[in-house]
Formats: sequence, structure tokens, C-alpha cells
Amino acid sequence: MVFLLLSLTLSGFDTPESMISDGEFIYVSCINGSPTKKDGNGYIAKLKMDGTIVKKDFITGLDAPKGMWIVDSFLLVTDIDRVRIINLKKGDLIKTIDVDGAQFLNDITGGDGKIFVSDTKGNVVYQFDYTPPSGLKLETKIIVTGGPNGLYYRSPHLYIVTWNSGKVMFYCTRGKEFHPLTDGYKQLDGVWLEGNDIIFSSWDGNIYSLSGDKKTVLFKSLVSPADISLVNHVILIPEFMEDRIRIEKLE
Repeated sequence: MVFLLLSLTLSGFDTPESMISDGEFIYVSCINGSPTKKDGNGYIAKLKMDGTIVKKDFITGLDAPKGMWIVDSFLLVTDIDRVRIINLKKGDLIKTIDVDGAQFLNDITGGDGKIFVSDTKGNVVYQFDYTPPSGLKLETKIIVTGGPNGLYYRSPHLYIVTWNSGKVMFYCTRGKEFHPLTDGYKQLDGVWLEGNDIIFSSWDGNIYSLSGDKKTVLFKSLVSPADISLVNHVILIPEFMEDRIRIEKLE
């Protein structure tokens, strides 16, 4: 799975936190400043799959955009204590939803009409019902200790990696139970499922793969790899502190 075919590194992105693709384009959330300050400096960049920039300032006027998730042609983005909803076809911000009590909204994922959002400082994951384009209604709060960061939902399991405690786990939304998978890592950020492999990033500079009980280092010597994602055997890696992104083709 991990034979490297292509490696592309692009600089000039301002505090890139998350990358995601709809299979045609890549979107990069750029904080461009403090992760907690409402300064209006944040933006979303749009690229082709080969790394060509379509429009660096595709969406502007955000504060500190972080995790992203695509449903149909709509991009949902966390932004400190709000969720932004963007129409990808028109390139317009269509709605901003305040999340009462949120402290540091981070990653976002979804499926089956549900959206999950992690609050790393609040030690909670918010579960919403979502009706595109802009119907987002809070359903419940899931308490997750250790600073929940990266999320990935594959029904009925919500995969979670934690920033403070360095754990990988999943939460069963049916049985409402947590199941630990592995721990002992440093500052885990993003998580994604590729087949049966759980792929996650750590600020120790590595990206790991967990397949059953087998742990593999896919990439090492990275700098602050943040909220990763995969599409068609391409892994998208924002290097938060370096203002650069990586696009890696795997087979």
C-alpha cells in the first residue's frame, strides 16, 4: 500500500490546518494567524489534484478555519466556536452557525445525515443532524477526555484521536461505548480510514497506519503534520508550522 509514486511539496500557505478533496479539487484551510483569534484573516485555498493553484483566496473572511468535511457540493468548516457552510460550486459562504459553549472547534466528519465536531479544549464531540445545505441541528454531546482532535466517521463507529493523551479509539454510536485501539503517541492531530487501515498524524513528525495490531510508520521527519485526509490513494498533508502542504501519491 505504501509504495511512493509521487511527492509534491508546496509552500506559501498561511498556517495550513486541514486538507480535503472531492476527487476533483483539493481544499486547504489556512488559519493565517492565531488559531483562537477572530481576526477575519482565515481563508480556504482551492487547488487541482496535481497541486496547481486554482484560487488561493477561494473563500476569505474566516477567522481560524480548521477541520473540513464535504457533503454533496457543500463544504463544512470549523472556525473557533462556529461551523461555516460553503457552496463549493458557487464559492460562496452560505451560512455561519454558532455552537453554544464551544471553546476550540477542531475537526469535523460525518455520514448518515450526521455531523460530528470535536472541541479539543472542551473535551467534547458535538453530534449534529445535518440536512444540506444549511440545516445543522445539535443532537447530543459526547464527552471525550484527553483533548479530542481528529475525527473520522464510518457508521456506526466514530474514530477519534486525542491531542493531549495521544490515544486512538472509536466510539460506537449505537452502543454508546468507547473502544481503545492504541496509545502512547504525541499530540495526535488528523485521522482517516483507508480500507481497514486507520491512518493518523502525530506532531512527533510521523504519520502512522494501524491495521489490526500492526503499526506502521508511513511518513517520518515531517514538521507539525496536521489534519490529513486521503482520496484515491493520495494523502494530503498540511505542515502547520511550516506554511506548506504535501501531496503524496500512494499505491
